[in-house]
Amino acid sequence: MLAGDTDPIAHALRMWQAEAARREAEQDAPPRWTPYPKQEQARDLAGQVSELLYGGAAGGGKSMFLRGYGVDFAVDHPAAHIGLVRRTLPMLKQTHGLHLSDLAGPDAIHNKAESTWTFPNGSVIRFISLTNPGDEQNYKSVEFDLLLFDEVTELTATQYTFMLTRRRSARGYRAHSIATANPEGRGFRWVKQRWVKPRREDLSPGQDLPRPCEAWSPPIIEDGQVVDHQPTRAFIPATVFDNPGLIEANPEYVRTLRSLPDSRLRKALLDGDWDAMDHVPGALWGQDLIDEHRVTAHPDLIRVVIAVDPSGSGADGADEAGVVAVGRAVNGHCYVLKDLSCVTDPDVWAARTGAAYDLLNADCAVAEKNFGGEMVRSVLKHARPGMPIKLVTASRGKAIRAEPVAWLYRDGRVHHVGRYVELEDEQCTWTQDSGWSPGRMDALVWAVSDLMDLGQGSAWLDYLRQRKDEQDDQAG
Repeated sequence: MLAGDTDPIAHALRMWQAEAARREAEQDAPPRWTPYPKQEQARDLAGQVSELLYGGAAGGGKSMFLRGYGVDFAVDHPAAHIGLVRRTLPMLKQTHGLHLSDLAGPDAIHNKAESTWTFPNGSVIRFISLTNPGDEQNYKSVEFDLLLFDEVTELTATQYTFMLTRRRSARGYRAHSIATANPEGRGFRWVKQRWVKPRREDLSPGQDLPRPCEAWSPPIIEDGQVVDHQPTRAFIPATVFDNPGLIEANPEYVRTLRSLPDSRLRKALLDGDWDAMDHVPGALWGQDLIDEHRVTAHPDLIRVVIAVDPSGSGADGADEAGVVAVGRAVNGHCYVLKDLSCVTDPDVWAARTGAAYDLLNADCAVAEKNFGGEMVRSVLKHARPGMPIKLVTASRGKAIRAEPVAWLYRDGRVHHVGRYVELEDEQCTWTQDSGWSPGRMDALVWAVSDLMDLGQGSAWLDYLRQRKDEQDDQAG
């Protein structure tokens, strides 16, 4: 009640009249945005599932849908906390900044320093960048009613699944998330597997493969038994033709996509084909090659090493520290046993190496010394006194070092015991022109090279080169 307002009935009447006027003004106001039919379908589906992927061709209207849905949710849910996530802040600002301000309207306060929009009802939309693996840990104590992931294939599976643990509502709203993506990029394999084409082993016995635009729930399996089901998810495909506004404003855009010289990229970006990029030109591995020789158990091991590709710190911009355990068995084959890679300070990756050494009764740690020199030996000794340490030097490029290991895969002599999604993503997507450092893949290469004695002049190296020459001759 206002000061001097002594009549509670008169005060209540004035408040009701003000609220009625506000509602009438909102009804007369033009809509914030008008979704196209496919976007309307995506909005309806987002209301039914916990995780929605709106993915496919370039220009399908996915980013427009994401910010439109976010603003609608902010306006309709007082005090909601909404995160709009992408790998880098400049990408978020470029894609959404001005458009989001227009959609939110003049009553929403834009804090440029914090990259937030605060609405009159207390709702907040916040830009979140996850530039480096490990940045997701900055949000351990944060709660979101809604998470919106733009170009989710730019993120790692670990980043995405950790952020889902922050998705809970203290206000009783239905907490959920929406992701958008094109079917390409570093992380498209885990995205494809999560929403578009899961593996048979990810489904319950007798469960049908999910179809687009239909909700489904993956099983939770313990000791080989289905004990529950995960929250519902769905995939809705998009093509450029679902965005008539773009076609009208930029009629040449479709021709631009059709003229892409890489037929695989053309299928991915024009047709939204999630199978087109299964093999990346220049990558030394393909997912089918790794899957062909995957096993659930290994024979007796005669030697185990824990390989480390160090990073200097967990600060922004630090490379990921690769920590991968591999064993050589009595049959002469190598078996990938664990991937413990991380982005954090040296004490932590060293502790992980020591713990794996003890757990697997390993023979030694093999660590690259190019980054840090004797510091690498020192930090490993401190983490696990008495652990034998072999330092190796990267005197050749990554591709040259990795190629013999890739040929051992082709020869059926390296097996993954179980699945290592992020390691396999690195193997299947890294090329010499990638512009990022594959810490997990590097550690794997060091481990297998040590176990199989792939140093200069080794018999294995000569054999593998001969096999490569033979295949090149056959291809020619």
